[in-house]
Amino acid sequence: MGIKKLSLFGFLMLLLGSLPMLVFNTQTSLFVIGLCYALRMVGISFTMMTTFTASINFIGPKLTAHANAVSSTVRQVGGSFGTAIAMLVIVLASADKSSASKGVALETGFHWGFILMLVFAVIGFVSSFFLPTAKEENK
Repeated sequence: MGIKKLSLFGFLMLLLGSLPMLVFNTQTSLFVIGLCYALRMVGISFTMMTTFTASINFIGPKLTAHANAVSSTVRQVGGSFGTAIAMLVIVLASADKSSASKGVALETGFHWGFILMLVFAVIGFVSSFFLPTAKEENK
């Protein structure tokens, strides 16, 4: 199928799982939250594994072990950095002292965190259009 189709599908699933999170509130059912999270995880699986595998395939056999190590490191550091940035946005957005309750402030913080994650998913989706097709990969 090629990296492009798999990545586009993965980011589409990520977007479909992320969009409903913009309207989550304290009354959102756990089933809906779990379903959206599951869609996000399917999307992340399709994007992460396929893009890292495709990138390693472009490297010669002598450097595959090094590429795998770099890939794992980038994945760990990127995940940690993304989590830290998301939590920073959540904490800063929920620090509003004018809010009537801490619950409302926290809900606002998570709303902004979900917006950030949606922006990252849109950037990834658009970037996927620039990946090589299966025909280009096999050349």
